[in-house]
Amino acid sequence: MGLLQCMVFAMTLLDGVFILSVMTLVGGLESMYWLFTIMFVRAAFSVPRLGSQILLTLTLIACYAFACVVEKALAAHNLGAVAMPLFAEPEGQPIVLPLVLLISVAACCYGMQILLHRNQSRLKPVAD
Repeated sequence: MGLLQCMVFAMTLLDGVFILSVMTLVGGLESMYWLFTIMFVRAAFSVPRLGSQILLTLTLIACYAFACVVEKALAAHNLGAVAMPLFAEPEGQPIVLPLVLLISVAACCYGMQILLHRNQSRLKPVAD
């Protein structure tokens, strides 16, 4: 069972990296962040361990932020534009808003997973 959980974790992570690479090549990274919200909901149902789910969602959020910075660097062809803070750039604001949304969805999925675990523990019969 542990091997199956590791395979599901790795498969979801590879799906995220694949979607990020396709979105970076196409150039629609900032407009298609909603695909990650779907992946977070899928991870909430397919990755049963809470620690693995948190690690997976935080890794995908970090990969999304890194891909946004790389896409900005490729678009600008200038490393100085990447070094500027995200809040100071007018183009940086669309990066921050999807990140806040992704973190919020990840927190909601984590809360949903906690509620599911609590309900499952209540339904189990108590052995005397």
